[in-house]
Amino acid sequence: MIDKWAAPINKKTGGNIQGKAVSGYIYRYGKSKEVNAKLFFRGIRTWEKDGKDERYLHYLNNFTPVFADHYMPIPTVFIEGDPRYNSISSTVVRNLCNSMKGQKDGGKDGNDAAELSKLVPDIIRADVVEAYASQK
Repeated sequence: MIDKWAAPINKKTGGNIQGKAVSGYIYRYGKSKEVNAKLFFRGIRTWEKDGKDERYLHYLNNFTPVFADHYMPIPTVFIEGDPRYNSISSTVVRNLCNSMKGQKDGGKDGNDAAELSKLVPDIIRADVVEAYASQK
């Protein structure tokens, strides 16, 4: 979904935004020969809301490479979201998707679709509904 969302941005800017689902430590994936990442970007709502978990992950991704794999960690830049969207969570999106999936027309024209349109870009909305609707 991220690749689909990022395609127009990459085309316009010549960028290379990619989304990957990986298992294990992200730093190992970033250090792999096919990736060779120089920098990680992580989006968070706020340090207040996500800080404890993000600091723990940051700690793991900074100290584990040094002590377990004997190389320097990949620097991480944290990007805080717009405060207007702090109340949005995956639970909110999942509930809207589940509600839409249960409607006769797939919820394409209802209030839930209008609400989801405020939260999710149109280019990936159908993918998000498909991915989240089956989750509880």
